[in-house]
Amino acid sequence: MEEYFIYINLDGFGKYYFDLLYDPFQSLPYISYLIKEGIYFENAYTGIPSITFPMQCAILSGTYSVGTHNCYQYWDGKLNQIVYQGRQNDAETLGEVLRKQEIGFISIQQFALEDRGAEKGNKKYLYIQPSGDYETRFDLLIQLIRDHRLTIGGESYRYLELPHIMCLYIDDLDAIGHNKERYKTENKRIEAVQRRLIQIDEKLGEVIGALKEKGIYDKTYILLTTDHGMVSFKGMSYVGRLIKAIKRLGFNKVIACNTLKEDENFDVLITSTGIECQIYFKELPSDLETIRQRLKQETYIEQILIKDEFKINGITDQMGDMIISPKEGKHFNVEYRYIPNLMASHDSLNEKAQHIFSVLKGPNLKKGYTYEKRVKNIDFIPTIAYLLGLPSLKNATGTLLLDLLEERRFYEEGR
Repeated sequence: MEEYFIYINLDGFGKYYFDLLYDPFQSLPYISYLIKEGIYFENAYTGIPSITFPMQCAILSGTYSVGTHNCYQYWDGKLNQIVYQGRQNDAETLGEVLRKQEIGFISIQQFALEDRGAEKGNKKYLYIQPSGDYETRFDLLIQLIRDHRLTIGGESYRYLELPHIMCLYIDDLDAIGHNKERYKTENKRIEAVQRRLIQIDEKLGEVIGALKEKGIYDKTYILLTTDHGMVSFKGMSYVGRLIKAIKRLGFNKVIACNTLKEDENFDVLITSTGIECQIYFKELPSDLETIRQRLKQETYIEQILIKDEFKINGITDQMGDMIISPKEGKHFNVEYRYIPNLMASHDSLNEKAQHIFSVLKGPNLKKGYTYEKRVKNIDFIPTIAYLLGLPSLKNATGTLLLDLLEERRFYEEGR
């Protein structure tokens, strides 16, 4: 393999953080440089549910929960329990493809590769978890590029040659975006995220500089993307009003919880990870569309997906019979029925949670190109695998974005 690939995932990088900067090309000179050098995805979107564990796994396997079988949580009818899935991923990862090909790689806190191709202490297929903030993790990547060395926790790993695949996971934007610092307004919360983004951009500049010093920048693919955006909410949960609305449709026992009591019975179960909710009918109604149209009359509901639409969105059937997402600012939290302070999260169908920032640059790719077609974040890794000459990921359902290639490359390959 002659080319290099650096995958940087900035958890929680909603596209609107970039768009709302007064002058993003001045505030973020190095991200802007990548845009100038490569392809900027104007309409990149994440999947459903837009939650960190299932989405990080999805990106690195090129398939959403229809392939990974991870939708974060689901009701198991046989056990009558709500099952939490953690990092479950039943699909093949990029790390596993690389390992089968005996191609060494490094994963710096990209946890979706831990024991899925990479492992702690294995120099050739190394996973390290330095924790800390963006500086700690970026510094390790920069050290690796410049010195072919990694030092962490008293352990030092030296490489005669720089590994051709390097993965980096940064979660600062997500942590700040949740608003644990309790900024009182949405503008203040967004500004706090943007300040950290500007700091991250400076470190990205050091990575670019190190690649140029080594003379490998021009043959390096750099993918910067994310798992989800973020939407704010506060106040009283609308789950109580939703229960009443569903009862008006003729269902008697409607319950809302994340933990079922033993042998608890219901007609309709509502479960939620914070903002949107999953609906399970004990007996599936014959006409979900009619139920959807009735519920859409509720003023606090923004979007409803029904089971018939799951497959086209790459969603496993386990996620329920309906997904209901409230309007921005509202929530269906079943554990905290009142949220007094402004918070933000991402399990939502709202544009702010779904529309993500993504940019890709590399050899033989178009330069300074704005890609206006809608793309999914599961499209990127299968495309990179193709560009690097790797075997296809076994369970991938993402689209190969071959129109990113320069026309000359298409011609040479007879496409």
